[in-house]
Amino acid sequence: MSFSTALAAALRHKGLREADIVGGDISSSYISRLLSGQLREPTWPKACEIVDRLGMSLEEFRSLSESD
Repeated sequence: MSFSTALAAALRHKGLREADIVGGDISSSYISRLLSGQLREPTWPKACEIVDRLGMSLEEFRSLSESD
């Protein structure tokens, strides 16, 4: 599963909107580009920040991404 697909699943799972995870180095346009597939994968620091903003551990995010 791609990061963008896992991100969309995590947003649904947590009941969050894109706007809920924006901040710091993560802009709304960055999230939109990830979810639309215009950006394939985030850098490791940005991936960690996104997962943190979702309120998940990296392990939870990985597990969720593997369950779909």
